[in-house]
Amino acid sequence: MYDQHFGLGFREPIQGLILGAQGGVGEALAQYILAQNPANRLLLTYRSQPAQTFLANPSVKQFKLDITDETAWQDLVHQLKLDAQELNLVVNATGLLSRNNELSTVTPERSLRNLNFQQMHEVFAVNTFGVGLALKYLSPLLPRSTRSIFASFSARVGSIEDNRIGGWYSYRASKAAQNMLIKTAALELARTHKKSVCVALHPGTVHSALSAPFTSRVKHTVFTPSESAEHLVKVFEKLGTEDSGYLYAWDGSRIPF
Repeated sequence: MYDQHFGLGFREPIQGLILGAQGGVGEALAQYILAQNPANRLLLTYRSQPAQTFLANPSVKQFKLDITDETAWQDLVHQLKLDAQELNLVVNATGLLSRNNELSTVTPERSLRNLNFQQMHEVFAVNTFGVGLALKYLSPLLPRSTRSIFASFSARVGSIEDNRIGGWYSYRASKAAQNMLIKTAALELARTHKKSVCVALHPGTVHSALSAPFTSRVKHTVFTPSESAEHLVKVFEKLGTEDSGYLYAWDGSRIPF
């Protein structure tokens, strides 16, 4: 059983990176980790504005990052290597379901007639391609001989087996593709990082900017970011190498791909 002193099942201080920590579950998870032990350190990324919560916290460094920009990834890794620290925790809390701004409009498709290439590309860029780049650039920073976790937010609707009502074509497909990236990366990491855990996570339906246009329609429980973070922490604490390569829900149950 892992010593819980540092949180999330780690025996040693957490040196973590949370992608997309400027709001929602990512920010709540960061708050939880930092509250566990003053020795824990976090690197946080944001797309537009840094999380105000952590601006004065000496245990936190924040970096601007567009996860779909490979040059930006190269710059980030260069900055991380200057700290000369391994990362024993990486959490990708980014995602794109809908968008309506000056750049583009993205809406989940209800029918095949709603599909268009540009929207599909934007959704896949964030939910799939960005995750692939995260795995490429961050896995070399994971320790080879001690426990590490790479976790990326997926979704229950990305399960092919669990799809019973259809719709949301691009979002479902992009999350299903992400799941395959996680599975494949887990197999590779198992050969080079013997104690690594690489998983996809469904954080539940959460009150956030991503889900705001849709939460009024759901009949199941909608969590606050803090509630979802607390649930995910319990999942992290129980993860072992035998769990690597799978998709887990907020309650720890395995969701079929």
